Amino acid sequence: NVASAAQAAHTTPIAAATLKAANVHGMTAQDLLDETSITPSDTTSFFSIAVTDRFPDRAKLLATTYAETYVAVSNHNAVAGLSAKLKALNAKIAQLKTKIAREIAAAGNQSAGAADQTELQNDLKQQGAYQNGLDSLANNNQVAQKAESATKVRPATTRNLAMGFGI
Repeated sequence: NVASAAQAAHTTPIAAATLKAANVHGMTAQDLLDETSITPSDTTSFFSIAVTDRFPDRAKLLATTYAETYVAVSNHNAVAGLSAKLKALNAKIAQLKTKIAREIAAAGNQSAGAADQTELQNDLKQQGAYQNGLDSLANNNQVAQKAESATKVRPATTRNLAMGFGI
């Protein structure tokens, strides 16, 4: 699962959303993907995101924002399908309540619409299960640690000058 999540994180939509969230201009999503490595852990459910950039502060910002963006998108996607099911179930519950109220009014007693009342109780239980699922999935993924440091790796001016003089 961690390797799959790492692959899902290293995609153009996540990179594009990261650049937008970090308010970084002059880079394309592909540029960011080329500068980013995502490494899944073999022993935990974590993966690491590293960004190589000529500006250390921007690399740190992009690495942290990349993680935050992936978490937001991943959590949103996790609840999207369940939210749609919950919305449909809520509509069905509202219809059942209206139908039961009409049946009780027409029959004049509370036992009218017993089958519908049983279905309503089952749907209310399902509604609770969906809501619990939404609550747990909404924050399923979290950023464990923000980028704390960055070192300048490009351009290596001293090395490049030495090689240039040597050539």
